Amino acid sequence: MKLLSLLSLTEIVSSSNHNTSDGVKCIFMNLRTPVRLATLCLSVFLAVGAYSQQAKTLTFYVAPTGKSGNPGTLAQPFQRPEEARDAISKTDGPVSATVYIRGGNYRFTKSFVITQDSPDTTRHIKFSNYQNEKVLFTGGLQLDNKKFTLLSDPNILNRLPPEARGKVYQFNLKEMAITDYGKRRLHNYKQRLPAPLELFYQEVPLTVARYPNEGYLPVGKVIDPGSNPRNGDRQNRGAKFMVNDPRIQHWKTADNAWVCGIFSYGYSDDHLRVDTFDVEGQTIRTKTPANYSVFSSDDASTGPLKNAQKIRGFFVYTIWMNLPAFYMSGLRIMPSALLTWKCRCWRTR
Repeated sequence: MKLLSLLSLTEIVSSSNHNTSDGVKCIFMNLRTPVRLATLCLSVFLAVGAYSQQAKTLTFYVAPTGKSGNPGTLAQPFQRPEEARDAISKTDGPVSATVYIRGGNYRFTKSFVITQDSPDTTRHIKFSNYQNEKVLFTGGLQLDNKKFTLLSDPNILNRLPPEARGKVYQFNLKEMAITDYGKRRLHNYKQRLPAPLELFYQEVPLTVARYPNEGYLPVGKVIDPGSNPRNGDRQNRGAKFMVNDPRIQHWKTADNAWVCGIFSYGYSDDHLRVDTFDVEGQTIRTKTPANYSVFSSDDASTGPLKNAQKIRGFFVYTIWMNLPAFYMSGLRIMPSALLTWKCRCWRTR
């Protein structure tokens, strides 16, 4: 018997299947990505080598309808997978254990860890969905559709274009005790960071409010390319460039806006916090530099940057002024509130 001492729901970047040398499939899970146990049997072998034929056989059941303190039988199942894991841990000696997970949603707020201090070839544990029932491991919360209300705050409505008013809904996150919204952080290619709070509809993450809705705006004339940290420039000076689009007139009061785009080489994308929008001068100043600084979309430099201008461009996001540009996809998270274009069903994680 082979393999695994740890199952983490948070540290693996994406869900994936792997075959062990003896043909056993194991699934690794991300806390922010729902994981279904439909026909896949999740097997966890806590040792290397064969386990004893005299192993004690254990069978436990887990169900959303179970109760904490139940014995873990089919009639009286545990409520959480952790309870089954702990019950097995309390059993000394050789073990051959199977934990059946009944259909339903299981929310996790931290990693589900199955481990022990040292390898033991006599302990064999298997987690499986029960009779092909649909099981969902998730870090998300289901939002009650009835608690979404039409946005009525005049201070916010006045910042929306007329065509958006009467179509934007809000949800009070504090009522769900949601206070950790995550952090949107500067990042670029080759970096992997935890995502901030996301809203999902039918298992698909909704697009954060952005402009343009698809594609990119060209990078206009570059006033200041900013520093070039990739090549050793540590001044941490943001860039300033022109935006040849009348939409910038709506962004004068935008706060917490970001730009994402290809600002130099075609393989290097950056997410940068906006420092200021100069509506009259039609320029954007970023708080921090792009990885290789910023070049205009019209820059026809030779050498490594040659032909990169064909794909160079950017979009602006997390700006509620652009909610009308979307159908069932605009999203903005504010302190204690979430604004969204109307949907029939929401879930956040």
